[in-house]
Amino acid sequence: MSNGVPMIKSVGAFGLGTAISRIFGLGREVVLASLFGAGFAMDAFRVAFLIPNFLRDFFAEGTINAAFIPVFAETQKSRGVNESRESKSPRNRRVETQDSIVSTDSITEEGFQLVNWILNGLLVLVGGITLLGVLFSPLLVQGVAHGFSHVPEKIELTIRMTRIMFPYLLFVTLIAVVMGVLNFAGRFFFPAFSPTFWNLTIILSGFLIAPWVDPPILGIAIGVTLGGFLQLFSMLPSLYKKGFRYRPSWNLSHPAVKKVLFLALPVALGFAATKINLFVNILLATFLEEGSVSYLSYAFRLMHLPLGVFGVAVATVALPLLSREAAKDQMGKVRETFSHSFRLVLFLSLPASIFLFVLATPLIRLLFERGSFSPIDTLNTSQALQFYAIGIIGAASAKVVANTFYSLKDPKTPLRITWITVFANLLLCLILMRLLQFKGLALATSLAALLNLSLLLIGLRKKLKRIDGRRIFRTSSKVALSALLMGMGVFLFVQWFEARWITPSLALQIVEIFFSLLLATSLFFLLAFWMKVEEVMIFLSSMKNAK
Repeated sequence: MSNGVPMIKSVGAFGLGTAISRIFGLGREVVLASLFGAGFAMDAFRVAFLIPNFLRDFFAEGTINAAFIPVFAETQKSRGVNESRESKSPRNRRVETQDSIVSTDSITEEGFQLVNWILNGLLVLVGGITLLGVLFSPLLVQGVAHGFSHVPEKIELTIRMTRIMFPYLLFVTLIAVVMGVLNFAGRFFFPAFSPTFWNLTIILSGFLIAPWVDPPILGIAIGVTLGGFLQLFSMLPSLYKKGFRYRPSWNLSHPAVKKVLFLALPVALGFAATKINLFVNILLATFLEEGSVSYLSYAFRLMHLPLGVFGVAVATVALPLLSREAAKDQMGKVRETFSHSFRLVLFLSLPASIFLFVLATPLIRLLFERGSFSPIDTLNTSQALQFYAIGIIGAASAKVVANTFYSLKDPKTPLRITWITVFANLLLCLILMRLLQFKGLALATSLAALLNLSLLLIGLRKKLKRIDGRRIFRTSSKVALSALLMGMGVFLFVQWFEARWITPSLALQIVEIFFSLLLATSLFFLLAFWMKVEEVMIFLSSMKNAK
């Protein structure tokens, strides 16, 4: 496939930036686990952060990218692209094709004007919601964490932290607009890397702010908001280098703005539905044994490492490509780009899912088991991670399918499907939590993610008539077999290692994870190469071209 190598390079850039930020995110979780464990204070913090973080997805990354980029692509498809082709200066010689990432100079004044209008509208809208969130935090907390009501001190602490962290919502929403523009302009690494500033701020707040406030967990809440501001500030120079200049104006009657608003509501409702699943899990977990919220949160955070590096990376890179092709009514290229993107995310996420399942306990022990985080916490969190790992393929692949719908300006189909999975998740949670406690909530999330993916694929096939199903099935079968054999090899290695060193030191734990990762990567690539998986060949080609 012609656009395979450029896409893998862009995914690699975004994935590398995301990997660095997620590593710092894991560092953040390690610090939080060491300082606060999985008890009273951390449960309160998780619930408090959940409220603005839920609205973050409602207004920020998912909604902005899905609603804004397809419309933004329309403003560039004629005048902007023609200008970049006609320019004779060396920095403008890059010709846009369906394979390339849009050059810096293809962003027109009309496009930047749309960015200004969207930014100013969000400043007013999300700024007002932030103010209301601060004022009505007690009602929000009582609704989300009703299970805490028997411990008044826990409720009060959750309310205080919710008020401190609500302004983070405004910062992260503006960040999403900036990231969308930079991604469209072909800059993937730094936007993906920028959350590192947020994670690093929270880590530092644990040592520089937390000791000076009472209770210390409030220092982490302060770090969340401060980190959001620093992340936004770090990205502004890149946006200005693209030619953007801020103007305090808006035009809600402009057709492009109306299109963004038209797409944004169903997209936002769809993303809200996915977060409702998380809300349901946390709400139900507050009725279970103490620490259940934290077990699920720590495991969910670790599960999101491959999800962000692979699933979000592929979906983010694919969206501008799909949007430009859809804007030009090139449906054949839309199918081709979707097929390659979907197969690529399968190739990346399936082995990651199996690796996390097999290495759940050693990973949790290495990352978190110190300070207030006990061996029992390790056992419980690793079990939650194993059940979450089952759904990685569903969550990662669904992002690519949903973005294909959004590029076609059809947010209603994924919205309907997502709400179906919300009710399925609720039903599964109520059934499985009785059997497996907090582990049942993680399993319900995974099963709901797989159901969501299945329904999205059925819907997309109806819309596009065909989605290269035979090729996708052939690739997924080979990748699944390679990943399963890899998992068996890693499992045998872990069993041998832990039988030899029953109580490994920190150094030996690092050795175990390092060689497990090395073995997993080598085995999977060798098996996939032997089975002639196309994505391996494209990857090798991209490495050859890089030289």
